[in-house]
Parts: sequence; C-alpha cells; structure tokens
Amino acid sequence: MSESTLLPYRIYITPEVVEELNDAATETGKETGNKVAAAIVSDCIPVWIALQKSLEDHRGEFIRKVINEIESGQAARKSR
Repeated sequence: MSESTLLPYRIYITPEVVEELNDAATETGKETGNKVAAAIVSDCIPVWIALQKSLEDHRGEFIRKVINEIESGQAARKSR
C-alpha cells in the first residue's frame, strides 16, 4: 500500500485528550486535532515501538526525562 493511501482507523480517547490535540493543532498551525493525532501516530510510531522493545522497565522514567528535555528546550527558545 502506498503512503498516499489514507484509511480510517477508529480509536477511543478521552475528551481531555481531544482538547489537548485541538490545542496542539492551534499551537502548531495544523488544521485539526485529528490531523495532529494522525501526525503523531505516523511520525512517532518507530519511537514508540523502540520504547516498547527496549525500555519496558524504565519507560515511564525515560519518557518523563524526554518530555522535560523537550519542554526545557522550548522554554529556552521562547526566552531568546
């Protein structure tokens, strides 16, 4: 199947996650929260798979560290 063929795929998420996705769309200039979710899945699935395979015991701690690094980098860029 080519990358340009898009298929519907049903997932269930909380209203809070929907709100976060919509906020992310606004912050990043994406059209919709749904497009943000699709981008997250398609862009980040290799990272998720690697985490599942190699960091099962330390996944939560590792993810928190990655998020902190990202957030501190964003804060540094905003203060420039």
